[in-house]
Amino acid sequence: MVFRFHALPALLMLALAGAAAATPQYRLTLLDPAPNASSANAINSRGEIAGDWRDPLTGVQRAFAWRSGQMSVLPEPMATARAISGQGHIAGATNTVTVEGFTFRNATLYYQGELRTVPNPFSADPQGAPPFEVNTAVGVNSAGTVVGNAGANRRTSAYLFANQALTVLPMMWSSAINEQGQVAGRTFFGNSEHAALYDGARVIDLGALEQGRFSNASDLNDHGWVVGSSTYGTGPGQHTHSFVYRNGQMQAIGDWLTDNQANAVNNDGAVVGTVQGPSGQGSPYLYQGGLVYDLNTLLGPDPALRLVSAADINDAGQIIGQACDTAGACFAALLTPVPEPAAWGMLAAGLGVLAWLRRPRRPRPRLSRCAAAILLGGAGACAMASPARYSLTLLDGVARASVPRAINNAGVVVGGMSSDYGQMLGEGRAFMWKAGQMTWLPELDMSMALAVSERGHVAGIGQLTSVGPGWFELHAASYYEGKAGAVPEAFPGDPARPSGYTAAQGVNSSGTLLVNSHRPGGDHAYTYAGGVITVLPMDTAAAINDAGQVAGASGGRAVLYDRGRVIDLGLLSSAPSAVAVARGMNEAGAVVGGATYGGGALHQHSFLYEGGRMRAIGSLEGDNAAVAVNNRGDVVGYFSKAGDGPADRHSYLYSGGVQSDLDALLADAPGWHIASAADINDGGQIVGLACRNGDLCYSALLSPVPEPASWGMLAAGMGAVALARGRLRQRGG
Repeated sequence: MVFRFHALPALLMLALAGAAAATPQYRLTLLDPAPNASSANAINSRGEIAGDWRDPLTGVQRAFAWRSGQMSVLPEPMATARAISGQGHIAGATNTVTVEGFTFRNATLYYQGELRTVPNPFSADPQGAPPFEVNTAVGVNSAGTVVGNAGANRRTSAYLFANQALTVLPMMWSSAINEQGQVAGRTFFGNSEHAALYDGARVIDLGALEQGRFSNASDLNDHGWVVGSSTYGTGPGQHTHSFVYRNGQMQAIGDWLTDNQANAVNNDGAVVGTVQGPSGQGSPYLYQGGLVYDLNTLLGPDPALRLVSAADINDAGQIIGQACDTAGACFAALLTPVPEPAAWGMLAAGLGVLAWLRRPRRPRPRLSRCAAAILLGGAGACAMASPARYSLTLLDGVARASVPRAINNAGVVVGGMSSDYGQMLGEGRAFMWKAGQMTWLPELDMSMALAVSERGHVAGIGQLTSVGPGWFELHAASYYEGKAGAVPEAFPGDPARPSGYTAAQGVNSSGTLLVNSHRPGGDHAYTYAGGVITVLPMDTAAAINDAGQVAGASGGRAVLYDRGRVIDLGLLSSAPSAVAVARGMNEAGAVVGGATYGGGALHQHSFLYEGGRMRAIGSLEGDNAAVAVNNRGDVVGYFSKAGDGPADRHSYLYSGGVQSDLDALLADAPGWHIASAADINDGGQIVGLACRNGDLCYSALLSPVPEPASWGMLAAGMGAVALARGRLRQRGG
């Protein structure tokens, strides 16, 4: 008996038609939050990016690779990365250097941790004036074949480098190479300089948009389609214009009357390029399905940044380019189609199971435990059946530049510049990271963000301000919906001799701020809400929840302030010198922190207070403390190992009664070490510092694998399976 389930083809047709007909939309991700520090030059179909980065401390340019949200600076002396193959080969060059009047630059190829120099087919003429020898690799394919441009005093040409052999090409300039070994570039044909295609045996003249005009090729795909620009028009209307060459013909793209050029083409024929605006600033475009789109209109309403260029596009539709803010600060950027291909793949997996139901009916196997868990209890039920694993995303591609402090359930992260970076720039800046974008908060009002509510209120510290001759202070600050400001003082200092500071340590969804005041007269905690200051009966406060409960410390004891009364949370040790400090709290009033623990040799140990009792968590022997707890009871904290120095720290996750070193839970992040975990949200996402190569530490986000968004798409597909099963039963199946 065969069941004819006609909903399946209908669902697939609707999904495919919708995807094809809809205007494309993109999500923008900054590869490096440091302004004017990096540029992205190439992206492969795995989403790996190569580009250039300028060290903000030394000003030296270096090449970088960006993979899975992590930016890595490539070994010196590689200074520019111009292309990346599908297998991860990166082609580029060193900086141009002049030594004793001799100018040189070497082409380089980086692959699997090894940096090689690509030979120059020409040698400098010592009689040249002045002598020079330059070489740049501009393209590379998955076989590792490099195409480049080299020159010495008396000769310049394009070349191929493959299997240790150099081949000088019969063309003046090269731009790109495809998987078939075809090369796009330009050369002279008679008196005209035209875009050219080398197919391994001959050089093909691609012509120009108008006879006798100049043209240049920028890129080509694996089908031999070539894109670039050509001189076009006459008189005042003359300009360079984008073209695509396919099936033996060159065709113009778009109808702009100002200078424009096509920069890249993928294997689906989608083209990206840039149009010169009236003010001279670029505006990137996407040419897809015969239509031209202004990329800035595909980023959603009122983006904070404006795209000024598009350098490359891969087969997944991801685009790289440059984005700038209104102040002129520019950033390397990645545009990813929305929804992302991976998420659609998870939905397709669910629909694939739906297709499986159309098979001839036989005894039906049971759904797996994991699939049943998704259908009955959501993706979380399945995830709980397996050990937690985490993907690592760097929020900031610059080492030692920023420190994350908190994350809410929407995945919004807040923090600020590291002290070293702030001193270098002469100011501190707070940041907010949301949907892959890092935004610096108003520089005159906030230098460090310490907490973020579920509604997006941010609490922290303002800038250093002068309060008298030679005296400066830090004041608590808040930020919400684009507005930042100072929080009033409950215990103002002595105007004649000011000292101390205030910090907004926490904030809840109603906007109530939790503030600590540190003055010569002592430490005090208070809340500020609706213009009213309420002094709390505790020395310092650590966290506030939406019920208004406050966790903190008083007289060396961890305490909980709850509706007008102060609850002593107890101790882990009866030693006279024992102390306890609260550091975090969830919505149920569970409190975590560190307390003196042990028999003979006392040390600080993590505690969890819930149900009216403080108890030690985990079995770590060195100093350790819990810093945050989510509403599921998952705890993150830090610990030290035997032999660690004072600055050495490790981070842990305590979940379901099991304590794990976060380093051991990282998926596909070899060589990384989680030095600190600052916060955890209800989705299990963790923020902290990730380090490699010693002290090169970066702001990082750890997300459970697979991420909740992808599981949601799979759950949608599996939900369709459940619906199909129900209908089949109704039909007698």
